[in-house]
Amino acid sequence: MKTLVILAGGKSSRMGQDKVLLETHGRTFIEHIFLNALEFFERIIISTDSPDHADIIKRLPAFAGREPETVADIYKEAGPIGGLRSVFETCDVSRFAIIPVDVPFADMRVLEALYDRCSKKAAFLKIKEKMPEPLIAAYDRSSYEKIRAAQEAGLNKIRRVFAEEDLDIVTDGGLKAQIPFLKDLDFEKAFRNCNTPEEYKDILLENK
Repeated sequence: MKTLVILAGGKSSRMGQDKVLLETHGRTFIEHIFLNALEFFERIIISTDSPDHADIIKRLPAFAGREPETVADIYKEAGPIGGLRSVFETCDVSRFAIIPVDVPFADMRVLEALYDRCSKKAAFLKIKEKMPEPLIAAYDRSSYEKIRAAQEAGLNKIRRVFAEEDLDIVTDGGLKAQIPFLKDLDFEKAFRNCNTPEEYKDILLENK
Protein backbone atom coordinates (compact mmCIF):
# COMPACT_ATOMS: atom_id res chain seq x y z
CA MET A 1 0.00 0.00 0.00
CA LYS A 2 1.58 3.27 -1.12
CA THR A 3 2.02 5.37 2.03
CA LEU A 4 2.80 9.00 2.79
CA VAL A 5 3.73 10.33 6.24
CA ILE A 6 3.06 14.01 6.96
CA LEU A 7 5.40 15.26 9.69
CA ALA A 8 3.29 17.57 11.85
CA GLY A 9 4.88 17.26 15.29
CA GLY A 10 7.38 20.09 15.24
CA LYS A 11 7.50 22.87 17.81
CA SER A 12 7.11 25.70 15.25
CA SER A 13 9.44 27.75 17.45
CA ARG A 14 10.68 30.01 14.65
CA MET A 15 7.16 30.60 13.35
CA GLY A 16 5.74 31.45 16.78
CA GLN A 17 2.49 29.59 16.07
CA ASP A 18 1.48 26.09 15.05
CA LYS A 19 2.47 25.65 11.38
CA VAL A 20 -0.12 22.90 11.03
CA LEU A 21 -2.87 25.52 11.32
CA LEU A 22 -1.42 28.22 9.06
CA GLU A 23 -3.80 28.99 6.20
CA THR A 24 -3.55 29.86 2.54
CA HIS A 25 -6.37 29.75 -0.02
CA GLY A 26 -8.88 29.03 2.74
CA ARG A 27 -7.23 25.83 3.96
CA THR A 28 -4.57 24.99 6.50
CA PHE A 29 -1.19 23.72 5.36
CA ILE A 30 -1.96 20.20 6.49
CA GLU A 31 -5.29 20.17 4.66
CA HIS A 32 -3.58 21.18 1.41
CA ILE A 33 -1.04 18.38 1.72
CA PHE A 34 -3.60 15.77 2.75
CA LEU A 35 -6.08 16.55 -0.03
CA ASN A 36 -3.36 16.71 -2.69
CA ALA A 37 -1.97 13.37 -1.53
CA LEU A 38 -5.23 11.44 -1.82
CA GLU A 39 -4.80 10.94 -5.57
CA PHE A 40 -1.34 9.45 -5.22
CA PHE A 41 -1.18 7.61 -1.89
CA GLU A 42 -3.51 4.93 -0.61
CA ARG A 43 -2.53 5.48 3.01
CA ILE A 44 -1.72 8.81 4.66
CA ILE A 45 -0.33 8.90 8.20
CA ILE A 46 -0.03 12.14 10.16
CA SER A 47 2.82 12.20 12.69
CA THR A 48 1.96 14.49 15.62
CA ASP A 49 3.60 15.37 18.92
CA SER A 50 0.65 14.28 21.08
CA PRO A 51 -2.89 12.82 21.00
CA ASP A 52 -4.24 16.30 21.84
CA HIS A 53 -2.55 17.75 18.78
CA ALA A 54 -3.98 14.92 16.69
CA ASP A 55 -7.48 15.76 17.95
CA ILE A 56 -7.07 19.39 16.80
CA ILE A 57 -6.07 18.20 13.34
CA LYS A 58 -8.98 15.76 13.10
CA ARG A 59 -11.46 18.61 13.64
CA LEU A 60 -10.29 20.50 10.54
CA PRO A 61 -12.85 20.72 7.69
CA ALA A 62 -10.87 18.56 5.24
CA PHE A 63 -11.20 15.61 7.60
CA ALA A 64 -14.97 15.83 8.01
CA GLY A 65 -16.40 12.40 7.23
CA ARG A 66 -12.97 10.78 7.15
CA GLU A 67 -10.85 9.79 10.12
CA PRO A 68 -7.20 10.60 9.43
CA GLU A 69 -4.67 8.09 10.67
CA THR A 70 -2.45 9.74 13.26
CA VAL A 71 0.59 8.62 15.23
CA ALA A 72 1.73 10.50 18.32
CA ASP A 73 5.46 10.68 19.00
CA ILE A 74 6.70 8.00 21.35
CA TYR A 75 10.09 9.69 21.69
CA LYS A 76 9.55 13.19 23.03
CA GLU A 77 11.86 16.09 22.19
CA ALA A 78 13.59 13.92 19.57
CA GLY A 79 12.62 15.89 16.45
CA PRO A 80 11.81 14.26 13.10
CA ILE A 81 13.94 11.20 13.80
CA GLY A 82 11.70 10.40 16.76
CA GLY A 83 8.62 10.87 14.58
CA LEU A 84 9.94 8.51 11.93
CA ARG A 85 10.86 5.88 14.48
CA SER A 86 7.41 6.21 16.10
CA VAL A 87 5.71 5.59 12.75
CA PHE A 88 7.80 2.50 12.06
CA GLU A 89 7.14 1.11 15.54
CA THR A 90 3.45 1.97 15.72
CA CYS A 91 2.21 1.25 12.19
CA ASP A 92 2.38 -1.88 10.10
CA VAL A 93 4.27 -0.18 7.29
CA SER A 94 7.34 -1.30 5.39
CA ARG A 95 7.98 1.83 3.33
CA PHE A 96 6.73 5.41 3.12
CA ALA A 97 7.44 8.80 1.61
CA ILE A 98 7.57 11.78 3.98
CA ILE A 99 6.87 15.48 3.78
CA PRO A 100 6.91 18.09 6.57
CA VAL A 101 3.77 20.13 7.12
CA ASP A 102 5.65 23.37 6.39
CA VAL A 103 5.91 22.46 2.68
CA PRO A 104 2.25 23.05 1.78
CA PHE A 105 2.65 23.00 -2.01
CA ALA A 106 4.66 19.77 -2.25
CA ASP A 107 4.24 18.10 -5.63
CA MET A 108 2.92 14.62 -4.91
CA ARG A 109 4.24 13.24 -8.19
CA VAL A 110 7.76 13.78 -6.86
CA LEU A 111 6.97 12.15 -3.52
CA GLU A 112 5.47 9.20 -5.37
CA ALA A 113 8.67 8.90 -7.41
CA LEU A 114 10.76 8.92 -4.22
CA TYR A 115 8.55 6.19 -2.78
CA ASP A 116 9.00 4.10 -5.92
CA ARG A 117 12.79 4.60 -5.81
CA CYS A 118 13.10 3.58 -2.15
CA SER A 119 14.35 -0.01 -2.08
CA LYS A 120 16.92 -1.05 0.55
CA LYS A 121 18.15 2.56 0.63
CA ALA A 122 16.58 5.79 1.82
CA ALA A 123 15.76 8.12 -1.09
CA PHE A 124 16.46 11.85 -0.48
CA LEU A 125 15.46 14.62 -2.88
CA LYS A 126 18.28 16.98 -3.91
CA ILE A 127 17.30 20.27 -5.54
CA LYS A 128 20.00 22.04 -7.55
CA GLU A 129 23.06 22.77 -5.40
CA LYS A 130 21.31 22.37 -2.06
CA MET A 131 21.98 19.57 0.40
CA PRO A 132 19.86 16.41 -0.01
CA GLU A 133 16.58 16.74 1.89
CA PRO A 134 16.07 14.07 4.59
CA LEU A 135 12.52 15.31 5.20
CA ILE A 136 11.53 15.23 1.52
CA ALA A 137 12.36 11.60 1.16
CA ALA A 138 11.30 7.97 1.42
CA TYR A 139 12.33 5.34 3.95
CA ASP A 140 12.00 1.57 4.24
CA ARG A 141 12.66 -1.02 6.95
CA SER A 142 16.40 -1.01 6.31
CA SER A 143 16.28 2.72 7.10
CA TYR A 144 14.42 2.00 10.34
CA GLU A 145 17.22 -0.12 11.74
CA LYS A 146 19.71 2.69 11.12
CA ILE A 147 17.36 5.28 12.65
CA ARG A 148 16.73 3.15 15.74
CA ALA A 149 20.42 2.44 16.31
CA ALA A 150 21.39 6.07 15.81
CA GLN A 151 18.79 7.41 18.20
CA GLU A 152 19.64 4.87 20.85
CA ALA A 153 23.25 6.06 20.53
CA GLY A 154 22.08 9.62 21.21
CA LEU A 155 22.12 10.86 17.61
CA ASN A 156 19.01 12.85 16.65
CA LYS A 157 20.05 14.47 13.37
CA ILE A 158 18.80 12.49 10.37
CA ARG A 159 21.51 13.84 8.07
CA ARG A 160 24.11 12.14 10.25
CA VAL A 161 22.37 8.74 10.36
CA PHE A 162 23.09 7.56 6.83
CA ALA A 163 26.39 6.88 5.13
CA GLU A 164 26.67 7.81 1.47
CA GLU A 165 26.31 4.18 0.41
CA ASP A 166 23.02 3.93 2.32
CA LEU A 167 21.37 6.71 0.32
CA ASP A 168 19.78 7.09 -3.08
CA ILE A 169 20.18 10.80 -3.85
CA VAL A 170 17.42 11.69 -6.30
CA THR A 171 18.07 14.97 -8.10
CA ASP A 172 15.54 17.33 -9.59
CA GLY A 173 17.42 17.17 -12.90
CA GLY A 174 17.35 13.39 -12.87
CA LEU A 175 13.62 13.30 -12.23
CA LYS A 176 12.98 15.81 -15.01
CA ALA A 177 14.96 13.64 -17.42
CA GLN A 178 13.21 10.43 -16.38
CA ILE A 179 9.64 11.68 -15.92
CA PRO A 180 8.51 13.88 -18.83
CA PHE A 181 5.58 15.50 -17.01
CA LEU A 182 7.98 16.92 -14.39
CA LYS A 183 10.22 18.71 -16.88
CA ASP A 184 8.56 22.10 -16.32
CA LEU A 185 8.17 21.79 -12.55
CA ASP A 186 9.77 24.53 -10.44
CA PHE A 187 11.15 22.27 -7.71
CA GLU A 188 12.34 25.14 -5.53
CA LYS A 189 8.86 26.68 -5.45
CA ALA A 190 7.04 23.37 -5.01
CA PHE A 191 9.22 22.32 -2.08
CA ARG A 192 9.78 25.65 -0.39
CA ASN A 193 9.71 25.51 3.41
CA CYS A 194 7.71 28.00 5.44
CA ASN A 195 9.49 28.33 8.78
CA THR A 196 9.24 31.99 9.75
CA PRO A 197 6.59 34.74 9.81
CA GLU A 198 8.45 36.47 6.96
CA GLU A 199 8.31 33.35 4.78
CA TYR A 200 4.62 32.92 5.59
CA LYS A 201 3.95 36.54 4.61
CA ASP A 202 5.71 35.93 1.28
CA ILE A 203 3.49 32.90 0.61
CA LEU A 204 0.34 34.88 1.35
CA LEU A 205 1.44 37.70 -0.94
CA GLU A 206 2.28 35.31 -3.79
CA ASN A 207 -1.04 33.47 -3.49
CA LYS A 208 -3.45 36.37 -3.32
